[in-house]
Amino acid sequence: MTDEQRSAALVERRRHQQPPHSVPHRLDEVRTTYLVTAACFEHAAVIGKSPERMAQFESELVGLVYATINYVLHNAVKHGYVDKWTQWPYCNASDYVESVGREKALQIWKSYPINDYGNDWDPAEL
Repeated sequence: MTDEQRSAALVERRRHQQPPHSVPHRLDEVRTTYLVTAACFEHAAVIGKSPERMAQFESELVGLVYATINYVLHNAVKHGYVDKWTQWPYCNASDYVESVGREKALQIWKSYPINDYGNDWDPAEL
């Protein structure tokens, strides 16, 4: 898109109260599958600037996804409900470990630690 086309598209999207960077979600649509993207009109020039930037962005995105998986699976342990992920009955940790394998799950845990990820999301008393 040219700068003019981009500006016109953004004005049109805002006029219809649509988000500037994702597909519109109409009330009459039934969605069972969603396309997750990390690109938008505003970031296209930065994200697609070079193959090196694309590789860096992909690596950062993969890291965020794995850190999020680790955070979600570890949450019951963090709050002291169980000692191991797989002990929490309301979590798919057993399915996850079975699908990727114990060694791969351990490698992901070590490679993408949660550190302070999510510390300010849950009140300490939970």
